Amino acid sequence: MGSYIPLKTAQRSLESFIETAKSNFDQVSSPRSSNVSSHSSQSHGYNPLFVGSSSGWKGKSRRYIQWLGAFTLIVIAMFFLRSFLPSALFFDPNEGIPIPRVSEYGEPFPDYLEKHFPLSRWTTGREDDRPILWLTISSSDFIKQGTAHMQHFIQHVLNRRNKRKTTLITFCMDELCDIACEEMGWFCFGGYREGKPEIIKTFTWPKLMGLIEILESGRDTFFVDSDVYFRSNPYEHMKPLGSFDFQIQEETAYQVNTGFFHIVSKPETVQLWRDVLDRDMQEVSRDQLNVNKLLNTFELRRRPDGGAHQDFISTTGLSVHVLPKEIFPAYHMAFNQDQSVFPKFCRTIIFHL
Repeated sequence: MGSYIPLKTAQRSLESFIETAKSNFDQVSSPRSSNVSSHSSQSHGYNPLFVGSSSGWKGKSRRYIQWLGAFTLIVIAMFFLRSFLPSALFFDPNEGIPIPRVSEYGEPFPDYLEKHFPLSRWTTGREDDRPILWLTISSSDFIKQGTAHMQHFIQHVLNRRNKRKTTLITFCMDELCDIACEEMGWFCFGGYREGKPEIIKTFTWPKLMGLIEILESGRDTFFVDSDVYFRSNPYEHMKPLGSFDFQIQEETAYQVNTGFFHIVSKPETVQLWRDVLDRDMQEVSRDQLNVNKLLNTFELRRRPDGGAHQDFISTTGLSVHVLPKEIFPAYHMAFNQDQSVFPKFCRTIIFHL
């Protein structure tokens, strides 16, 4: 980095330049009675366009040249100051700089959360002051497609219709994702790209670790897959946030889909995801399969008449609300069935591909 001129010295230089320019303008604009005929003064009053000559055109030309020279000096000075002295003249280089929204190398996720979303918002103050946090995973392939759609939907739909603001945190899986986030000013964390055990799937690792650490920190959260697209406000079709430990999307065969859910921070939810991690460390698997096994969804949701319970208490003690599949469908379910099922999904507000 280049050295800066001391702030006070730069300010004095700028003030001196402005004072000189002002003095020149005053001289140019002041009446020159010796050059103006008494007849013109009496008949027409003082007219600055006729300064310097009884006929006026010579004074007018000279005045325009002086104005052009002064303007040129100002432009050159502004270019110089902007190019070489931005910090010294306009702000303290150590103050007023926005905190970067992309995580720093080696920064732990709990520290990243505290820097941008202090826990005091959850422990004190009004509920409307607490952001609704969403987590997703992305890469250079998704960041400008699915993730960009999600960001746009949050900013232009959710945050215009709800008092509580929603904020998306993206777990970036490559540096191009980081760069795109930095350009757009999005919240992105890249700390889970390293340290992944070989047995765990690439996109499963940040999901499990991110959920464990955000829930341990005392913050409730959504998790949303990057291939989920929204048509309308999901909050309007859910139970009040926090009224259930788990609000989660429907899946086939009485199971649930971990591509879209809201979960409350409590010891039991932290333990659920730790247990999922332990199972994934023993055998390569999808987190969704292990979540359903731990919640015992097949046994607890199945009704004698063949239907499914929307609300149940899992064997882990968590209260679970399964979101209605007509509104929150996983669309691969519909694509695998007869076309006659599509009218059932006319109320859908999301597309989960």
